[in-house]
Amino acid sequence: TAVHREFFNPQENGYVNNFQAYLAIATLVGLPPKELRPAVWKKFEDEILIHRKGHFWGGITGGYFIVKNLLEFDRPDLLFVMATKEDYPSWGYMLQRGATTVWEAWDGHNSLLHSSYLHIGSWFIEGLAGIKPDPNNPGYKHFFIKPGVLKNQPLDWVQGKLESPYGTIQSNWKFANGTVKLNVSIPPNTTATLYVPTNDPKSIREGNNPITQVNGIKHLRDTKGYCVLEIQPGHYNLEAALK
Repeated sequence: TAVHREFFNPQENGYVNNFQAYLAIATLVGLPPKELRPAVWKKFEDEILIHRKGHFWGGITGGYFIVKNLLEFDRPDLLFVMATKEDYPSWGYMLQRGATTVWEAWDGHNSLLHSSYLHIGSWFIEGLAGIKPDPNNPGYKHFFIKPGVLKNQPLDWVQGKLESPYGTIQSNWKFANGTVKLNVSIPPNTTATLYVPTNDPKSIREGNNPITQVNGIKHLRDTKGYCVLEIQPGHYNLEAALK
């Protein structure tokens, strides 16, 4: 209550100077009172899409919270916009100028190998491949796979893997012509919760078989455009009608 009272700007529904990092930290930790959270979130979106014209605006510390916030609140759309910018300031701007490492500053006037803007890497694993740890089961004893499929963006495939203490976790996906294909590997002695992006659970197949006939797969529930499955160890090739 004291922190909110000190730093909240009621005229703008923001915190401090409304930079992305301040808004990300505030919403991530639940700082705004419940009735103000939608307005603060709208301010955060506007700061990204309107004020910064879709550009990432954060440093070593603040940048971490921006990416973590958007991953926690499942907003891959906003991360995608920032990750694909090619004008200043952006990762694409570095690439356009021949960068093979991440720079300390967007303009390349300082160190050309630095940790300032590495945060986007967690989006590749947790956001695009969708491999997320379960805080209640440390070490990937249980984990989540929620592929970052964005229908309205020109990204139609991802291949990702993570070396866990139990073995390799793999999450590959691609979509075309209204169909999404998922190729996932679950290591021995682990389980995973898989979110299949479809509104039609009956369309899901593993090989040529409906999931009700596949050992190691259990249909848990359907929620917000996803069919949620519990997956036992093994390698699975799934196909479904895209949500």
